[in-house]
Amino acid sequence: MIDGTLRFTSSVGGQISSQGKPIEVSVLRATLTPDRQSAVVLLDWSEMQDNRAHNLIRVDCKGAVLWTAPLPHSSTTDCYTDFDLDSAGLAASTWQGYRVPVALDDGKIQELKFTK
Repeated sequence: MIDGTLRFTSSVGGQISSQGKPIEVSVLRATLTPDRQSAVVLLDWSEMQDNRAHNLIRVDCKGAVLWTAPLPHSSTTDCYTDFDLDSAGLAASTWQGYRVPVALDDGKIQELKFTK
């Protein structure tokens, strides 16, 4: 990632296989999934037009969006602020104070945990 642009390179030769801004929004952070065939991406919420910025996505190695994670509650302004992806799975934090485990295969929230 350079200047908010996501870049995938091939493991053979290091050639760029895809680059760009998913859904035309800058990337704040990206982490490869364990299979190294996709990435979980945190987009810059401030570039999005909605008060409920759905800014946590998973993209394949060509940059196509595989899923967009929903936000925990529909009635408040919110966005994702950070995430962790490790052997325990994917967990993300929201501006409103939730920490949610997110299913890596489909992006669905698995349970709600309020942390504030």
